[in-house]
Amino acid sequence: QSFLDRAYELGIAVLPDSTFSARLDEPAVYPAIMQRFAPHRANIGWFLVDEPDQADVAWYYIDAATLVSEHNSARTATSLPMLADFQRASWDQASVVTPYAGSVEIWMAEPYGDDFGGVTHAVDLFDSIAPKPIWLAQDAITAALVVAKAYFVVVSGATGILYFTWADFKGDSARL
Repeated sequence: QSFLDRAYELGIAVLPDSTFSARLDEPAVYPAIMQRFAPHRANIGWFLVDEPDQADVAWYYIDAATLVSEHNSARTATSLPMLADFQRASWDQASVVTPYAGSVEIWMAEPYGDDFGGVTHAVDLFDSIAPKPIWLAQDAITAALVVAKAYFVVVSGATGILYFTWADFKGDSARL
């Protein structure tokens, strides 16, 4: 609670994460966590899980029905918008991501590196499934393209940008 209080005092918005509850398929955990932490004024949303659609890695994969169930369980305790980072949204077909539509209020994808094509693909794919706000996480990008790619993300239709690997940016003065 003191962390959230301090963040709020500093004007920092927080996006709490319950990735491990989702990975362990424990939807009953959500109401207790969210009743305690979600109402804080510093929170702007709730991050359910990272890359639930990553079927190539057993630990990451959460089937869509389970994630929708976890979202619904969490919804009993908070009205905060929820999101998940859909790893395959930057390069795969809509049929892979469509079943997850009921699990989030904000779409999120992580188009890696200097390739701008993943941005366009993710935005187009999300818009084709169901129009919602779109946040794109920027990761592994060069200092020369940080600003250019941020502009491209916004012009392409993203409503938010998240710099996913903060330590990499913080450790590189040109990117920072």
